[in-house]
Amino acid sequence: MTGRGAAGLAAAVRRGWRTLRQCVSSPADLWLLLRMGLWAICLPALKYAMPLPRLVQLMARPAGRAERDRSREQRIVALSRLVYTPLVRADIGCLQRSLLAYRYLSAAGAAPSLIVGVNKCEGMVSAHAWVELDGEPGGEPRAFVSQFIPTLTFGADGSALNLGATAVGART
Repeated sequence: MTGRGAAGLAAAVRRGWRTLRQCVSSPADLWLLLRMGLWAICLPALKYAMPLPRLVQLMARPAGRAERDRSREQRIVALSRLVYTPLVRADIGCLQRSLLAYRYLSAAGAAPSLIVGVNKCEGMVSAHAWVELDGEPGGEPRAFVSQFIPTLTFGADGSALNLGATAVGART
């Protein structure tokens, strides 16, 4: 790589290292990162091997904590983004990244929703997956996810939900 490509890669590595130092401050955080890494290896194949509703049910976990820990939730979102840091293309990995965050956020008692949406712009259809906590996108700008019309929404227990008016970017 030369020029801007090498500089972009170097900047991504610096951001990743900074996120790693901020998010991994205990053996429990390191264990979380290692488990995420193992799922990150499996998810690209699993998303082709099983239907999405079944995969979401597999990734959903019962809440293991009675009380929510917002800083842990932020670390989970940041680490899931780090594990799926796109070094080559920025538009890949959103489903895997969202499934990863969804798994550990549901286990943390955060009651996340997993949303898959579509967008049509200039004749091109694109899709995006994201996680929401308390109606807010986790780790993504609202302006970005609001470009997508939610087509599938899953609750914290892995069940498919009615879209209703609660999904970000819902349009009539």
